[in-house]
Amino acid sequence: MIKVGKLCYVPQDVVLMQFDEGKTSPKAYYKTDKPQSVVIVGESDRPLGGNFIEVFCNGQKWCVDRTHLFEMRE
Repeated sequence: MIKVGKLCYVPQDVVLMQFDEGKTSPKAYYKTDKPQSVVIVGESDRPLGGNFIEVFCNGQKWCVDRTHLFEMRE
């Protein structure tokens, strides 16, 4: 289970999206060119279905499909 505040990573070639409040179309995309460390912010409240998680990456909040999130291991 992925919890808020958990450090995870997103593999290469995964698309992260940003949305304006109340909008269903993404306002920005970011495709990872290498694995990226992210921090889980919470469940996405976007109307994309229940599969999206909000993460903090590169100083911004993004939505990503939870199937592309992997927990960091020590």
